[in-house]
Amino acid sequence: MTPTDFFTAPPEQGPVGRSPQRYLDELGEAHRPDAAQRKRIPHGGTKPLTREQVRDLCRDTKLPPLTAYACIMAWGGRDFGNYRRSLEDGGERIGRLIGNLRASTANRLADFKTAQKAARSIPGLGLSFYTKLLFFLREEPDAYILDQWTAKSAVVLFPETGVQLTVIGLPDPDTTGPTYDAFCSRLEACCGPDGWGPAWGTGEEVEKTLFDSPTGPWRQWLKSHWEALERPRRVARRTSSAGNSDEGSEPALRAVAEAIKTRYLQMAEQGLAIPDGCGGFAKPNRLHVCARRAIQFQFILNRGEVRAQLFFQKDGVSLYDRLVETLHPADDGRRHDFGQGITGNGPMQGITRQISLTAEVSGGYDSPEAEWPAIAESAVEAMATLFQFLEPHLTR
Repeated sequence: MTPTDFFTAPPEQGPVGRSPQRYLDELGEAHRPDAAQRKRIPHGGTKPLTREQVRDLCRDTKLPPLTAYACIMAWGGRDFGNYRRSLEDGGERIGRLIGNLRASTANRLADFKTAQKAARSIPGLGLSFYTKLLFFLREEPDAYILDQWTAKSAVVLFPETGVQLTVIGLPDPDTTGPTYDAFCSRLEACCGPDGWGPAWGTGEEVEKTLFDSPTGPWRQWLKSHWEALERPRRVARRTSSAGNSDEGSEPALRAVAEAIKTRYLQMAEQGLAIPDGCGGFAKPNRLHVCARRAIQFQFILNRGEVRAQLFFQKDGVSLYDRLVETLHPADDGRRHDFGQGITGNGPMQGITRQISLTAEVSGGYDSPEAEWPAIAESAVEAMATLFQFLEPHLTR
């Protein structure tokens, strides 16, 4: 299976991600664009941008570096926690990197090494996002974005490039310069009559095809392909759920909740302390998993995503701070959001601090019931990521 089974030409890619406005507002006062600078951004930054608009903005040296950075992160839909973290030094390291990439006359391999080295000292800036900087900021548009979708495509279509994935399906953060260069070269080899056909004239058009769109046919095929590879592993570790046919108006969803509850009770038997009973649904899509020692743990199933959340009251602030420090640099394909002054809900009441870890799923609570067990496994995976950090503090 290849993208040419679905497309006869590169798919159209309209506005992507989020509007830059909030990202611009997160900049320090000294770097926040004034009214004249905002006018340079289409729609004043109030609407998502196209790839072409972002590149035009980034190559305009009259646009301040951090304004360009905000537009790129908005286009990529960067979570605000990691975005804020990357600006903790006032944006000085980001500003230097942007200036270097804008002025560079080096080839993409050299610029990749420059960006990778700089990113190691910039919390929250992982491979998927610093390759976006490479593409949008360099004079030559020949350094392509390597994110989870283009990386998965490369693993399927171009294994000879050496692109590797993490266990959660993201490009390996230790991807080497030669591997990245091989990835870019292989995209360019797809161009023209000897590749995918004359409709694909540039590596960028190939990259856009691999990225597709959230509902596009190639993206859906990739998701199904990975689901097929993961299903045997998931089935092997999935636990059976208790019978719940008489429980309320959402028996099937309650069965999913019980499956997760059973899984976590098993984890408790292995040394992770969870109170008896994991609670119930406050809403059909919300499960309170535990409330203990100033911490509440829950998952929420939304349209297209599953979100694991931790809420900390005053007594849990020190643990919250340690988790923020640990999770902020993560670039694992999930959104990490951090907040303070949140009003707790469910078992946890009062003003809390909150960490959310969000993973994309297909369909969410609008999915057919037959898909809910797989979605529940996504919830388990997201929650397990947080539990590995909590375990030393919650064990008996």
